Amino acid sequence: MIIVSAKLVSVCSMILKVPGNSPYTHFTEVGNNTDWIFFVKTCRDGFIGLFGNTDTGSKIYEIVFGAGRNTYTVLRKGGQGIEYNYGTHLDCGIFKSFWINWANKSITVGSGTFIGQNKLISKPDLEQGPIHYLALSTFKDQVGYWILQLSCAK
Repeated sequence: MIIVSAKLVSVCSMILKVPGNSPYTHFTEVGNNTDWIFFVKTCRDGFIGLFGNTDTGSKIYEIVFGAGRNTYTVLRKGGQGIEYNYGTHLDCGIFKSFWINWANKSITVGSGTFIGQNKLISKPDLEQGPIHYLALSTFKDQVGYWILQLSCAK
């Protein structure tokens, strides 16, 4: 006998426009969710920050998609690059999908909409602090469009 259990969750999306050279904006409380799927459309330098609180000084990690004129994606901690994946990851004209997971004292970033597949970066971090917020930014003259998948109340 096989028993299958499923949990139905309502999902909402919102499209966010982040102006170029903006500080981190659109702080989103992550709750207990350590998996995030999102879409971004910009030519380069789309930033996601993972924070302990809404103070920008509480940044734990920063992931820059399309850094170096869209030649690599980098995971930063304390302002220092700690893991890189080289390649063209963003597109000016279409939304590209990515995911992030930060469970079990590790952070993993990938492309696509299936968490755990197409890994770009994976880094264990035994000193990882609690992550409570996710926020968005872009660099200099880059306008970014983001779609975040959110659980919604019924």
